[in-house]
Amino acid sequence: MLYKSGTVSKILGISKETLRYYEKKGIVVPAYDKNSGYRYYNSIQVNNLMLCKMYRQIGFNSEQIVELLGSETIAQKILFFRQQKEVLEKEILWKQQVLNALDGLVYQYAEFEERVGQFWIEEQPRMLIVQNQMDTVFSDQSDLTKVIHQWLNAYPIVYHLSFYTLNSDLNGLNHSTFGFCCPEQEAVIMGLDKLKYSVWQNPANFLCSTVKVDCGERVGNKHFEPLFQYIKENNLQISGYVVGKSMTIGGSSYNTTCNRLHKIMMEIK
Repeated sequence: MLYKSGTVSKILGISKETLRYYEKKGIVVPAYDKNSGYRYYNSIQVNNLMLCKMYRQIGFNSEQIVELLGSETIAQKILFFRQQKEVLEKEILWKQQVLNALDGLVYQYAEFEERVGQFWIEEQPRMLIVQNQMDTVFSDQSDLTKVIHQWLNAYPIVYHLSFYTLNSDLNGLNHSTFGFCCPEQEAVIMGLDKLKYSVWQNPANFLCSTVKVDCGERVGNKHFEPLFQYIKENNLQISGYVVGKSMTIGGSSYNTTCNRLHKIMMEIK
């Protein structure tokens, strides 16, 4: 029994372009009718194409499939399968990280809305603060840019945070820096600790709150005042950085700064 290329494409769900590719690489050699221009495949060739389809579903691309089918020994094929297994395991790990990150986003967004005007204390491990933006100006230093690319590509969710010191923005100097926090282990692995733009933050407790920020407004004294009052009333002491991260919940365009919810965190002793 012979099958036209269109029939094979329909039965196996393989495009005619892919059939031509496998033909060009010698995986299948269909009979060719010069008069009609049709290509015909026998049952053995169709079975070979089914094998190609299976390998495609495993994750091999067309070039790898050609190389795999051309492997002469069982040992070579096993090596291919083991290598692909490692690739899939890494993909699964990444997908799991993405799922965990999405769970975290759902929690954080709900937290932002539910905790407006509330106060709570969070404990954070030793972190590295990497600063890559001064107010509205991004750093274009090559070593820092390289690390930022690496960080953005290595993790599903990267929080871009604003940092304030108690003698700058809070005292009316209207100055802040932006960047991200990286856990100690990842920071060392990626070499972030060697950057001159990075600052270690030791394990610490942070007093947190969520505040509403009006259109065109920056986080400033009035937003931190309730935290200062809470600290005073509860005999706490301030130390280190003030950290913030915001969520835009309104506005009609992507570049708006309207109707933001901003989580502010003040390190306490």
